Amino acid sequence: MRNRVEVWSGLIGLVAAVLGSLPVRAQTWTERNQGKLRPPARAGHAMAYDTARQRVVLFGGGDGGWLGDTWEWDGGAWTQCTPATSPPKRHSHAMAYDAARKRVILFGGVQLSTPYILADTWEWDGNTWLQRTPAVSPPARFGHAMAYDSARQHTVLFAGVRGTADDTWAWDGNIWSQHSPVTRPLPRAQHVLAHDSSRHRTVLFGGSTSLGTSGDTWEWDGKNWSQCMPSSNPIGRYLHAMVYDSARQRAVLFGGANPTMLNDTWEWDGSNWTWRPLPSSPSVRMAHAMAYDSARQRVVLFGGEVFTTLPDNETWEYGFPGTVAVSGTARPGATVSLVLTAANDAGLFYQAGASLGTGPIMVDIRQIGLSPDALLQVSVGNRWPWIFQGYRGVLDSRGQAQAVVKIPNHAALVGTRFHTAFLTIDRPAPSGIRSISTTAAFTITT
Repeated sequence: MRNRVEVWSGLIGLVAAVLGSLPVRAQTWTERNQGKLRPPARAGHAMAYDTARQRVVLFGGGDGGWLGDTWEWDGGAWTQCTPATSPPKRHSHAMAYDAARKRVILFGGVQLSTPYILADTWEWDGNTWLQRTPAVSPPARFGHAMAYDSARQHTVLFAGVRGTADDTWAWDGNIWSQHSPVTRPLPRAQHVLAHDSSRHRTVLFGGSTSLGTSGDTWEWDGKNWSQCMPSSNPIGRYLHAMVYDSARQRAVLFGGANPTMLNDTWEWDGSNWTWRPLPSSPSVRMAHAMAYDSARQRVVLFGGEVFTTLPDNETWEYGFPGTVAVSGTARPGATVSLVLTAANDAGLFYQAGASLGTGPIMVDIRQIGLSPDALLQVSVGNRWPWIFQGYRGVLDSRGQAQAVVKIPNHAALVGTRFHTAFLTIDRPAPSGIRSISTTAAFTITT
């Protein structure tokens, strides 16, 4: 059966010996949706993640002619939407998701008919597009960037192609308000914005300025812009993409051009940029779009120009190859529920496992980028006096499966730390294991 992924549970046991020497990475890029229905190739489009409906929304862009179609990605498949009302076809617009109002916001862009440069505001509610007509609006522009400030509950817009544009605007769902900060970045276009919800800052990187390609980092705190001075940072670029990974509290940047196209992955933690060398990555590209799927903890990338005039329609995801969440009260003799989430791709097999106590080998998952608590403790041999009941399941279209683990009814287990994780099995990969998921841990109580 296509895209059928079996999930097994049991004591990890002998797999620990393999894990100890595996060069496993916590984050990686994985191509998705190969050979299935997907949007036509394009560049200059925009995407935003609808957290209420758990969908990535894509609109517009160009493939030689401008596009005005709406698509949604649910983590397993693309679906084309057919709203009764839709914005005109356009390119180089910007979108962000207003979580308080549950609307995707679209502003501006360029079209092939007059007026060529747009200043219209649209909202997508999951069923149709609604044009908003506020009394005050930013001037027409394209190549601008937007991000939703969850702390202040408004969408931030900065700069773009509009003569000399270094203006900052905020949309609260009713009006656009222009800010007048004393300090601000140089006028620019083809830059990126992402909102750091943990630090309540909107991060800006790069773009094209009158001085050339920029590689500066700025942050907006709701009142003023401040320039950051990291010890390391990506080279300057334009037509790149960036989103905020709320689970890992990092802004993730990919690709762009300077002047040749790039395919490097960088992460910003609020103090410094870190380059992520990865075994798998999308090809060099620019004018692509990204959104962060917070439910599945994945950065989603679609399309872009991979050669000078050739866009593509690949879907890639960046994140942990799998996550595991545990619910229920862990007591001797009780049952806890596991929710496994992974890329639902043909050819991949997921083996889940759990361990108790301190075995002869401890694999410290912190070395591959997990939290300090993520210490997976496993035994080399199946020497425990208890064995967890196994299970078999199938990942659904969103890449999730649910199963249960029965904790042995031994009073001596009270106070014992319980760890569970699962492996991505890829037969052609070295040792047959591609990666390990995040781990979940809790303590068995009375």
